[in-house]
Amino acid sequence: VAKSKDGPLASALGYEQNKYDQLHVPSREGKRLITQAKNANYRAALISLYSIWSHYMRDILGLMYQVSPHQVSQKAHGEIKFNEIINLGSYEAIQQYIIDHVFRGLENEQSTKKLLDKIIKHTKISLSQSLKVNALAYLEIRHLLVHANGYIDEKYQKTYGGIVTCETGKKLKMKWSIVDAAFGKVEELCREIDRLLIAGGYINGR
Repeated sequence: VAKSKDGPLASALGYEQNKYDQLHVPSREGKRLITQAKNANYRAALISLYSIWSHYMRDILGLMYQVSPHQVSQKAHGEIKFNEIINLGSYEAIQQYIIDHVFRGLENEQSTKKLLDKIIKHTKISLSQSLKVNALAYLEIRHLLVHANGYIDEKYQKTYGGIVTCETGKKLKMKWSIVDAAFGKVEELCREIDRLLIAGGYINGR
């Protein structure tokens, strides 16, 4: 294994250079590349977390439909034409069509908070504001990463600056502690939503 600081990183790591183009840099730059790789993984994890959250909320809407279909269908405007009913072919397919349509309508508002609030609006559950805000602080990071290249805007800083250390106009410093806290806080919120909805009879136990 090459030990020279001036040799390519691939050689320093014992890999074949022709297989790893991204390692054709001096090994002395390894620390920078490792940092970049970490940041890319942190970014991907936070974006994936939002996707997981989105799937979870869609599933919650589906579970609510099983108990109270009219309450769910009223959350967004829409209708199904005769030919669409025929093409769907079964009541189960029609149900899924309605759930997907309602969810897309809520998701199109492009607000994580509104999505959550409107899905549980017809219920009488009372989510802890602290629990909700702590989870939203991390879920909203996805918007910053995708639409603002990670730069903090004034709205985010004012709303969540007390939870996530950040500064308006500057990039969010990606750290493992942020990713770890994000998954932990979102999981806490999901568990509490499940608990309250099951206890209130708005979804069946699972």
